Amino acid sequence: MKKTFIVLFFFSLFFNESYGKILDVGKHKLEVPQKFFLVDATSVDLISSMCQDFTTCYSIVDIKIKEIVDELKAGTNPEDMKVLKPLFKKYERLLNSSQSPEKSIKSFMVSLRNLLKKNNSGMGFDYYSTDRSLESYLNISDYGFTFEELENMSKTDLQNIANELKNELSFNNKNYLAINDDLGIKLKQFTISKNSNGTPFLLIQGEIDYFISGVSINADISYYISQLDENIFIFDGWCLVKCSKFYDTFDQIVYNSFNKNNLSNQISNSNNDDFINQLKQLNELYKSGILTKEEFEKAKKKILN
Repeated sequence: MKKTFIVLFFFSLFFNESYGKILDVGKHKLEVPQKFFLVDATSVDLISSMCQDFTTCYSIVDIKIKEIVDELKAGTNPEDMKVLKPLFKKYERLLNSSQSPEKSIKSFMVSLRNLLKKNNSGMGFDYYSTDRSLESYLNISDYGFTFEELENMSKTDLQNIANELKNELSFNNKNYLAINDDLGIKLKQFTISKNSNGTPFLLIQGEIDYFISGVSINADISYYISQLDENIFIFDGWCLVKCSKFYDTFDQIVYNSFNKNNLSNQISNSNNDDFINQLKQLNELYKSGILTKEEFEKAKKKILN
């Protein structure tokens, strides 16, 4: 019992570092870094359109973006906001300049990224859920299998399906997912696996390319799609500046919010000598993309010690 307690202590110490804020989004409680705040996206006209297919729709943003959202909700004109005025002035100058559309867009994006850097902003997340099942929402049957069949597959079989789908959906390059003529994703990860509940999930990570007037606008993105009680939920993330820790932050939120409690219960119910199973569970989390390599190595070392 003593060994099991020590293992749980180190797991808690490692995986909870600076992730002390709990955001209640209904079906889940998201555990996120302290700097982030919850915004009901349905209440903000500027972004509410992204919620039209969902019954629950939240954005998870830093304090600067939350301040902007609060001002918008209070009826403030965006052009009158102190933080946004430089962008609007830049936009007006570009409209009246003789620069080509390509140069104007590039110049505006430089100003936007500089503004985000200045305000220590540039990264955010979203949570959506609806009463539809993952099977009906993604039309899984079109690919020749049901969600129940996915639940009964091994993780190896699930990843084989992921590889087949990636090759089918990719354009010209197996690591580039073409959404449409103007939008594509340079894939970092495309995974189908199971979480600690045994529920299948889809994880997509990479760099998004959005083309406007021949100019490519880039951002790092992540999508985690699964279901709870036969209802789909989606957790996504985006980053425009200071993105070196983006994927690690996203993976950590996914682990803390959708997997950690289940893993802790599994470990606490094991006997004192069940360290092999604990290592197997940890390895599965790493292979499925929930843990980064660094997180995996640190946690493994703590178990073995």
